[in-house]
Amino acid sequence: MKALVTAETVKSHAKSGQTSMEIPAEAIITPAARDAAGELGIKFLTQRAGANTVKPAGSEMPGRRSPALSGEQPRSVPGGQSIVSPGKSLDEGLVQKIVQAVLAELSPAAGGNFVKEADPGGLMLVRGNTVKLDSFDTGNPKDRVGIKNLLTTGESPHMAAGFMTMDRCSFPWELNYEEVDYIIEGTLELEINGVTYRGGPGDVFYIPANSNIKFKCQDRVKFFYVTYPANWAELSEKKS
Repeated sequence: MKALVTAETVKSHAKSGQTSMEIPAEAIITPAARDAAGELGIKFLTQRAGANTVKPAGSEMPGRRSPALSGEQPRSVPGGQSIVSPGKSLDEGLVQKIVQAVLAELSPAAGGNFVKEADPGGLMLVRGNTVKLDSFDTGNPKDRVGIKNLLTTGESPHMAAGFMTMDRCSFPWELNYEEVDYIIEGTLELEINGVTYRGGPGDVFYIPANSNIKFKCQDRVKFFYVTYPANWAELSEKKS
């Protein structure tokens, strides 16, 4: 399976302060990865097998489309290899990886303003201290609530996960999904059936589906949430 270079791969590499990134000759670079490289001043370098020098990735055929995607006859692509060889079928696994990566990069559910490291096998690591939250619309313009989904629909189609903060406010909420909230700092209060439960740092709330609750905070709280199934639509509608 060929290596896949995504925008998150480039951004993670840029954090090290390097201005060039050496990649395998047969690597596939997504369009968003090329855009990110241009914005961050990262130059792709490919190492040809048996060669002592590296060459700028894509310099052999500027502006050419992949024959596997354009319908052209199979021919060489940057790196000296072909995606489709005569008499062989398209690498379905590779195509699926490319499609998933592009969909993840285009999805609005999780912004790219934080550091996320991704393994081709699907494992991901989000650097929590780099996450910047968006404003969350509770219906009351005076409420100060922040939220950020950490995964895109392409990365996690079944579960949503992210950070949320509240500052001296409260708002009602009806869930049609299960939710787990882990309190990182501050105090979170959840009211259900007229009873209020209070949790502090290290505490975990489980909220069953079809619950009518009220989120409340007397000071400031930050917590990590996981929902199942993923509540992408609701978060997108509520986020201002």
